[in-house]
Amino acid sequence: MSEMLKNLGRESQNSESRVSVEDQLKVYELCKTHLGGHWSDVSADQLDIKRVTGGIVNKSYCCSLPQSAQTGHDKCHYFTAEDDLNPRCVALLAKKMAKMHSLDVPITKDSHQFLMKNYLDIFVGPVFESYKKGHIYEEIQRHKLQTFMEMDLCDEMSWAIEVSVGLGGPVVFTHNDLNRRNILVRNTCDTNADDLDIFIVDYDWSCYMFRGADFCLHYQCFA
Repeated sequence: MSEMLKNLGRESQNSESRVSVEDQLKVYELCKTHLGGHWSDVSADQLDIKRVTGGIVNKSYCCSLPQSAQTGHDKCHYFTAEDDLNPRCVALLAKKMAKMHSLDVPITKDSHQFLMKNYLDIFVGPVFESYKKGHIYEEIQRHKLQTFMEMDLCDEMSWAIEVSVGLGGPVVFTHNDLNRRNILVRNTCDTNADDLDIFIVDYDWSCYMFRGADFCLHYQCFA
């Protein structure tokens, strides 16, 4: 243990990101507890932990496994329409989502209240403007999209947000950007196409939110 702390101290001093020994140990415990797998097989001084700097960030870290424990993500492909038609792939994705949604992550648990209260201003406002008099409006008129010309998309979206809050669905740790490019599929056996694994990546939008947010974002990729 003392040797590991010495190694951590030396790495901290030599690193441009200046990660304290205390923070390195804390980040290591979080990775080991919540990520498991290869992250549990290495020691704290084997992890490459760097402070994320620049922009509006709090205490954010970039963590990497040592080369000897790399998981082979470079052999993955993005989740595709073909994967949607593979029952094995869809079932595995559902299990991964369920596991993610069951995590007890040490962050604020009421972020969904802020997001839903400010959703229109943060995310939908620019879309509304474009729909009323911007690029979306021009495309609807140019292609004579009769359905969109007759309906009020702004009212539809406002109604959907109101209903989402009113349903009172379970609030869980959600990804919030579960599009296909954030789901990696890797075949673990060259001779069996159904022998595969799935990795959900890019958690920078993650927080506690209604569970349906992840379902909605994933299924909208079908459109």
